[in-house]
Amino acid sequence: MYIDDIRRNLVSSIETLLTVWDRGLLPMDEMRDPRDILCRAIKRASDPSHVPNGKPSSASDSDMQSTLALPHVTNRLELSDEFWDAADALWSFVSNHDQTNIIFECQSQECFPDGGKWFLSRINKIRKKDYVPSDQDILSVRSSSSKSMETIFTVDSIRYHMFDVAGQRDQKGKWLQCFNNISAIIFVMPTSEYDVVLPNNPEDSNRLSESLTVFLNLWNSKWLTRKSVILFINKQDVFSAKIASGRSKLEDYFPDFRDYATPSYATSNPEDNPEVVRAKYFVRNEIMKITTASNTQHVCYPHFTTAIDASIRQVFDSCREIIYNANAQHSNIL
Repeated sequence: MYIDDIRRNLVSSIETLLTVWDRGLLPMDEMRDPRDILCRAIKRASDPSHVPNGKPSSASDSDMQSTLALPHVTNRLELSDEFWDAADALWSFVSNHDQTNIIFECQSQECFPDGGKWFLSRINKIRKKDYVPSDQDILSVRSSSSKSMETIFTVDSIRYHMFDVAGQRDQKGKWLQCFNNISAIIFVMPTSEYDVVLPNNPEDSNRLSESLTVFLNLWNSKWLTRKSVILFINKQDVFSAKIASGRSKLEDYFPDFRDYATPSYATSNPEDNPEVVRAKYFVRNEIMKITTASNTQHVCYPHFTTAIDASIRQVFDSCREIIYNANAQHSNIL
């Protein structure tokens, strides 16, 4: 069930690479043929009617532009060997040039998947007909949801009932009903997307600002005043790399960061970059200001996380303890 989603993520990554390419970060003439092949193949996979009689048409500038404008591929992918060869050639070319700078530019684009670099590096595995996704492939894949998803699973003999309402923030009246009789809410904050601009959103300038607004509305909802919130301050790996590089400055999007000082309670390792530590606690502080600004009866438990890391199990164990303690407190056991 994951293979199509993984290949969609790969196609989105290639689309973003081609967009960045058009900005002049790669010499275009050297890879013109693979670029044209990729544009046609993505267009064909997204809209089969675009290709008359099943034969590829020439990749005109207008075709390329419409291909790159596609937010994602929606139907089942049918990608030819020609596509895979061209994709492999493109990634090999990028790897031999300024890969760090190119990937950095890609990560600032809204349509670039979190696991984009990972999937690009695994093109020759993902293309195989007998391809079986690895655990890391599954952890890295991103898929958009248009409705609430319900999952029931058991860990260490404890049964969990989880509702995923991702993508439903514009239909709050519908997804709030999922929160009846729940033990806790897990809220995932995409910290690394502080520089991902949302041109069609007049209220929020970037995805982190948007997420803070959603969290504010959720925290102050009258339906959730007694529900504990487990907060994942997520994507710390990408966030740390962006801050450490100095290419995309947090203060350009959050001006208050300029005068922010790392708090005395901050914890870090000796090898940690002090600027990264200051930045991640600034984001944490922005969130916690929301939780202390209103008179509510619920508690927020923040965690710095990297969701694609298998060690997320440690955070999951912590969540289980938090849920247990919250239930015990409400039952006057503690």
